[in-house]
Amino acid sequence: MTRALGVDLGSRRIGLAICDERRSVATPYAVLPRTNDEEDVAALLDYARGEGATTIVLGHPLSMDGSVGHAALVVQLFAEKLEAAGAKVELWDERLTTVQAERTLRSAGFDPKRQREIIDKLAAANILQAWLDANPLPPPKKTRAARTPKKKAAPKKAAAKRKTSARTPKKTGAARARTAATTAAARRTTATRAGGARSRAKPKK
Repeated sequence: MTRALGVDLGSRRIGLAICDERRSVATPYAVLPRTNDEEDVAALLDYARGEGATTIVLGHPLSMDGSVGHAALVVQLFAEKLEAAGAKVELWDERLTTVQAERTLRSAGFDPKRQREIIDKLAAANILQAWLDANPLPPPKKTRAARTPKKKAAPKKAAAKRKTSARTPKKTGAARARTAATTAAARRTTATRAGGARSRAKPKK
């Protein structure tokens, strides 16, 4: 499975978040100082390659009414530069993600004003997590174990005997009668010949 990199693009800092290989949980990752678009694009591509992320989820700061303001236009131009460099980019509505990050810090006992870098990472994680929840991966396919082919059973001897006996044609009643008649005629001929031989053998008076 492939990972995704979440980006919260600010005017001073860039918050980053990364997800696991199953794309289920986003984790705050790093904060980069904002320099210029060219260097920032190169830096994000390096982070994406290093973590095996094939998708960059870029927070899109739309206005509360859903319109595209100046900040959203800046992000759109930055996204175009990322795509021109070969990255796959997904824009994701980031409204209230920073507010959500500040609330998380307050609930943990931190002062958000003193933890700006942590807020940037948390905001990136919130952006990425929202995108992950909306784009879940399909469950992995179950692999079936290969079946062992069954061996063919050897033919039984009884069946072989039946087949052998079936090949020998049985004599019909007429054939048996002809055989008996032939045998009787042969016996009569033999007896007649034997009688004639005895008559010729008697001496004359």
